[in-house]
Amino acid sequence: MKTNVWDIGNSGRNHLRADIVVYETKASKKIDIIVETKRDTKDKEKAIENQLIPACTKQQCNYGIYFDGVNNALFTKSTNYKTEFSLVKLPNYGYNFNTTPLVWNNLIPIDNINALISIFDQLLHNIGKTKEEKYKELFKIILCKYYDEKQNEGSNKYLTFQHSKNTVKQIEKLYEDAKKFYSKLTLSKTIKISNEILIKIVILLQDYSLLKSQQDILQTLFMRFAQSTLKTELDQFYTPITIVDFIVALLDISNMKKIIDPAGGSGDFLVGCLKKNHKISQNIYYWDSSPKAVEVAHLNMIISGDGRTNINMHDSIEKYNVDNDMFDIVITNPPFGSKTIFTGSDEVCEKYDLYNQYGYKQLGKLFIERALNLLIDGGILCIILPHGYMTNPQDDKNLRQFIVSKARIIAYISLPEGTFKGAETGVKVGILILQKDKNIPKKYNIFTDVAINIGFNYKSKKLEKIYKKNDNNGHYLLDDSNNKIILSDLDGIAKKFKHFAFDNSLVGFEKEKNNVSYNYIPYDKIKSEDFVIRPEINIPSYLNIVKQIKSKDFYTLDDCIVTNKKNIDKINNALRYNYIDITNMSNGDYSLNNELYGWELPKRAKLSAKKNDIFVSKLKGSIDKFCIILHDKTINTIVTNGCYKISINDEEKRLSFYKFLFSNQYLIQMEALATGSIMLDVKEKDIKNMLFFPKLSSKELDEMRELVKYQEKFIKLKNGL
Repeated sequence: MKTNVWDIGNSGRNHLRADIVVYETKASKKIDIIVETKRDTKDKEKAIENQLIPACTKQQCNYGIYFDGVNNALFTKSTNYKTEFSLVKLPNYGYNFNTTPLVWNNLIPIDNINALISIFDQLLHNIGKTKEEKYKELFKIILCKYYDEKQNEGSNKYLTFQHSKNTVKQIEKLYEDAKKFYSKLTLSKTIKISNEILIKIVILLQDYSLLKSQQDILQTLFMRFAQSTLKTELDQFYTPITIVDFIVALLDISNMKKIIDPAGGSGDFLVGCLKKNHKISQNIYYWDSSPKAVEVAHLNMIISGDGRTNINMHDSIEKYNVDNDMFDIVITNPPFGSKTIFTGSDEVCEKYDLYNQYGYKQLGKLFIERALNLLIDGGILCIILPHGYMTNPQDDKNLRQFIVSKARIIAYISLPEGTFKGAETGVKVGILILQKDKNIPKKYNIFTDVAINIGFNYKSKKLEKIYKKNDNNGHYLLDDSNNKIILSDLDGIAKKFKHFAFDNSLVGFEKEKNNVSYNYIPYDKIKSEDFVIRPEINIPSYLNIVKQIKSKDFYTLDDCIVTNKKNIDKINNALRYNYIDITNMSNGDYSLNNELYGWELPKRAKLSAKKNDIFVSKLKGSIDKFCIILHDKTINTIVTNGCYKISINDEEKRLSFYKFLFSNQYLIQMEALATGSIMLDVKEKDIKNMLFFPKLSSKELDEMRELVKYQEKFIKLKNGL
């Protein structure tokens, strides 16, 4: 309930009420503090002028507080409530207010960055500049703020970046000093914002510390500035902070380690290393061939790093012999995909074994060799790669053979499709961790895991954070500090890896003896399977399902016809066909309403059909799509080759398989068996040999016969047969 602090007139509604009041003592009726709270900052001025100040004046309380969680303010009786102070200046109980300027230790971390950005947008809305111009000017103010903090971090010297009688002159002097310090940045001579707006921004930011704020908060700020000031989409340079933090958490980053990102992009990996150990600023190196990327990295380093790391514009592939055997750690997310081909000279290509031996020119593959060349013996490579590099049975066999000849595979962690939007839309990637070793052991274990939740909605352009919820009521779960808990598997995987590193006495990694179990694959196993590493079939959810099925009588499709190859006779363009696409089937049912002339059929119309054939989608994105053909005249029925056609002559086995398709056991196995990087699919060999399904009892078989009988009647009725 609100407290009545001022009766106005005689009507019961005519009261001025405060959201919160604090009395001087428990027994006293004298109000010491009045607080006015709002949900957002847009009502700040009206709330202060019409509610807070009149209430404070009437009660003559010592302090008035306006609070919206972002743009907070403190007013005092000693200044007749006319001067707005930083809320961090509110004294502890028993102490008096003083107007001593802010020092670095007074500052607090930024919590709600989106609310701050919203206020920036409001303040800049009417200054008559383009969006890019507005953010360039705002960045200059942020630069002053960062520089001031950097110069006074941990000290009791008064900060220059705060509101005073000389705010504008102070910021102008700061800007001059910051320009000299960050001389590599191209900046205009002055800050081109009105004094009034400049002062409001200073008041808004003065309480907060950039240096104390979490990296994801700063990256949100950075992404907004950089995208506007550089006029470029940043997805191509961007690595999500949750992934950066995860990889950095696995590594032992001591003061003497030399670290490089040879495809540096926005510099996020190096910022992550700096956050873990700020003493290594002189030992981290950045290369990228893109002038835009280099400029982005400079901005990122200023906002969330030290701003003056060894940043250089280098084409890492072109400069094949620069700084080889120099670094302890290479950590990178290189450009990859079928279109990212090295376009330099063959003379350069011939310096790479992957080109000489296998003709590879894809940048993602050449960067593996380049990164290994940069490492000293015992050095560690953490690299983001398309999932298909490690999971496609034949396509990348030579690449994997090259890798195991040069390094020990420490770990491979699978990430969800779409984690890295800048590579290719929907691409599935993984984190490959290698250790360069002249004497690779003949036997060792490889850590594997699968991350499904990674802390943000990677299907959204905004990349919003996602949080854990209570399954019973949908409420967010909170930690001990009352903060929402990020929904991510990565912290748990890091804990597993540290246990693995401890058990296997790995050098250069964080190690921890704990009770968390982990997944691993012996090197001998991948050696016998063309060095394919498939984390999805090495996790408990898959292994337990297979174990459960194999504990009783079960089948595989090894003796059945399984194909998605063209097996129809010549198409007659003048005839009409019943074409069944994946969208025309669901839970055993299918539609024959999609009638097309032969000349209208899509290229994927490849498979003939006959009664009792079963069709299942081979694509991971639609593995719940399947049907059994139950109409009689199938001569003009054609099915997409996005499916496998499965012909099972044995009725008991066919009915057992058909029932299996309705189960969660089927979905879990198919998801685990899907391989590739884009449009993941289940290979024919795996469908035949690695899909396990239970053998039905006599009673279950009778039930399935009845089900199929009714389903046949329904399909014929639905399709007018």
